[in-house]
Amino acid sequence: MKKLTKTTGIILYSALILLSFSCGKEVSVSPPETPVHTGYFFINSNPAGADIYLNGKNTGRHTPDSLSWMEGDNYQVTLKYPLYKDTTFTISIEENTRKDTFVDYYSNPAMYGNIVCETDPKNAQIYLDGINSGKRTPFTFEHLIPGSHTVKYQYPGCRDDSMRIIVESSKTKQAYLKLKDTTIWVTYNTNNSGIPNNIISALLIDQNDVKWIGTMGAGVVRFDGVTWQSFNSKNSLMPNDFITCMIFDEEGHLWAGTNNGLAEFNGNLWTVYNAGNSLLPDNYITSICMDRKGVKWIGTQRGLIRIDKTNWTLFNSGNSQLPYNNISQVATSFNGTVWVGVQSFGLLTFDGSVWKTYTKENTGLPGHSATALAVGQFPESVWAGFARTMPRGGDEGGLAVMDNGIWYNDYSNIPSRNIHSIAIMDNNKWVCTDAGLLKFSTPQQFQVLDMTNTQLPSNNINAVARDSRGFMWIGTSGSGLVKYKMR
Repeated sequence: MKKLTKTTGIILYSALILLSFSCGKEVSVSPPETPVHTGYFFINSNPAGADIYLNGKNTGRHTPDSLSWMEGDNYQVTLKYPLYKDTTFTISIEENTRKDTFVDYYSNPAMYGNIVCETDPKNAQIYLDGINSGKRTPFTFEHLIPGSHTVKYQYPGCRDDSMRIIVESSKTKQAYLKLKDTTIWVTYNTNNSGIPNNIISALLIDQNDVKWIGTMGAGVVRFDGVTWQSFNSKNSLMPNDFITCMIFDEEGHLWAGTNNGLAEFNGNLWTVYNAGNSLLPDNYITSICMDRKGVKWIGTQRGLIRIDKTNWTLFNSGNSQLPYNNISQVATSFNGTVWVGVQSFGLLTFDGSVWKTYTKENTGLPGHSATALAVGQFPESVWAGFARTMPRGGDEGGLAVMDNGIWYNDYSNIPSRNIHSIAIMDNNKWVCTDAGLLKFSTPQQFQVLDMTNTQLPSNNINAVARDSRGFMWIGTSGSGLVKYKMR
């Protein structure tokens, strides 16, 4: 057996003293000196879910709920609910007593809010939360429940418009809107209508005033004034959603050119023509037109196609006098002459047997590549647009007009040299540019319509058409479709 050291002995001696002291002390099992309170209250509210504050502190509880083990005393209770005024009251708690409290926000007039409805013009019909109120502007709605409310206005000749108002207790909110006059200008875009794309590339209006809208990315859209209907590569046989050009044929069929083929729509079915199933030499359709005999001319990047009923003919640099195969524009005159824009060359005419050329060198055209082409019938005149490509392409761009055999090329006073398209309607020539819409009454007299003097949402105009009621429909590049009532 090992001998205890002095240090070990001291430790054992101390432990014995502590053990003796502990065994001599009594252990208490009596209740704590502070008594447990039994008072509590239950609180509910309408609407439920209000935050409960006690003496200014958030309890973390929400109505309906209860607070227990409370000492008999007076307590300040505050209920907080979003958009409603705080409700504060005092409650007295007694031992062994339950207090029930119910707060009805809707019984307090101070909990409601107001909306002042005003419009320009006045006297607009007011719809509140989708229901016709029977009231007209200006009018103030009082005693409204806090929360989100929708106010919509209707006025004859103006676009319906609406706004969302957040009502708060004891506050008055303004709901003012300047209504857009649809008798003169109205814009349709992806934010306020069913149009699926704001980049309009082509426009047609049929005999029933139905608008057919070509877009750059959403296919063809049909708009009858009420309903928007889309035809695209996901819900139809459209070969591509990027529309480059459109026409109606003599039967009323729609022909739409895309960058992946040509599509024909007879009102029910789509028929697609491409380089694999037709004489088309290329799937990128650049331009399309039809003469008064119903013959269609199709421009592609690899030649010119003539469609006479079921007979297809291809013209290219190998079998005709076309200098290049990249056709940028086609248009026909009343006598059947075809005008052809050839990329990097200029213009040609073809009467069925003879080709004639018009270039920058022999005619003074402002460019080599036509971006727009239109032929007036009585008297015959040719309007050609070009894009500015200097210094890279050497073209100044702009407009060239042949009227009665005379070429007019000096259009330095027009606001842009980038011409997108040209339409001829009632002897007026409408020239679409990236700096507004130009209306020519003669080759030398024109008017500019742009954002400074109209309600056009953009100066970048791609297409224009007119319906039977005299409304002009204007397609913009990025700002949607515009309806304009000419004065």
